Amino acid sequence: MADAVTFTGYLTPERASAALHAADVVVLPFTAGVTLKSGALLAALAHGRPTVVTAPDDGGDELHRSGAVAVVPERRDSAALAATVGRVLADPVLRRRLAERGRTLAAGYAWPRVAAAHRDLYRRLLGRHDG
Repeated sequence: MADAVTFTGYLTPERASAALHAADVVVLPFTAGVTLKSGALLAALAHGRPTVVTAPDDGGDELHRSGAVAVVPERRDSAALAATVGRVLADPVLRRRLAERGRTLAAGYAWPRVAAAHRDLYRRLLGRHDG
């Protein structure tokens, strides 16, 4: 397995993007679980990479119900993590589905979308409805 896994440490944004494009699958086994607040997660999804994550204590958020990631429910279960990664790597249809759903989910969290949502909120709060 060691020859199939790359631990990079810090990468510049450009090198991180290249590494994500080269990855067959992104694995985020965070001890606290992964949520949509994770920049690493959103980057992986935006790059269209099938992604395996660990679930947080609260059972998850939109991410875990979206079908955009493969979820390992037990964060400290290395056998379950390995089995999930193996299943994703062995199934090209699953990889494609995760990549497509992940890209769609990440688009909703892109900065232009977030900015537009904030603008619309402020307009509603101020009672303005013009463009």
